[in-house]
Amino acid sequence: MDDVDVTPEALLAAMELAHQWDVSHAVTALELAVVKRVDEDRFARVMEVTARLQLSILMSACMAFAKNSPDVKRRFKSAQYPPVVQATLSKLFGDPAESNESRRKRRRLLMAI
Repeated sequence: MDDVDVTPEALLAAMELAHQWDVSHAVTALELAVVKRVDEDRFARVMEVTARLQLSILMSACMAFAKNSPDVKRRFKSAQYPPVVQATLSKLFGDPAESNESRRKRRRLLMAI
């Protein structure tokens, strides 16, 4: 897919349609195009579509992006994402309600065992 001026929102819409009609080669091509356009502003929407459609290429890219983005982690901790995004990110970051002290305490308990 060429890097023409296609909005990420248009790519996501096309990807959803291709997925609906089970056009797997188009879904893969669109996934690869969306991967190049993930940023903080579009992350929530991309992750939401990715989780709903269970897209492995895009999920890996989103998780890698989230892991390296302080902004995504901050928004996750303050629960600013839709529920499906929060649930997916909890696999990476843990429970946002759990405090740092609780984590340290749990680590000490586990190390003592």
